Amino acid sequence: MYNHLLVAVEESEYSLRAAQEVLNLVDDHTEVSLIHVIDPNRMEEDILPSVINEIKYNQFEEKYKEIKEFYQTNQIHHTLEVKEGNIADLILEEANSGKYDAIVIGAMGKKKFLKLEFGHVSDKILKESSIPVILVK
Repeated sequence: MYNHLLVAVEESEYSLRAAQEVLNLVDDHTEVSLIHVIDPNRMEEDILPSVINEIKYNQFEEKYKEIKEFYQTNQIHHTLEVKEGNIADLILEEANSGKYDAIVIGAMGKKKFLKLEFGHVSDKILKESSIPVILVK
């Protein structure tokens, strides 16, 4: 079992599956830290970035409620940190800080056909992480 896991979460079903997979990786002493990163520089369509970020954060809030309920039901103690900046870079910075045994991440984000967002993020994390990466499909 692991002592401290970092779990990257966002608003997709892949992220929910990754958060749920933690149940198979923890024991009573494992610390679980969730990280959610909002990238203010990503623009979609012709909508203002602030509007996009608000929509994404609201979608994440809904997904986090599911994760939180799952963790409470299964007695998994966790913390959540929300950061703003480049998604992959901030996750890697946290993962490589020396505090974690492994990182758990979903295979792709909500745009699986375009392979944007978490698809590229998970690719970069797999290549650049100094700790083991558990990629959940």
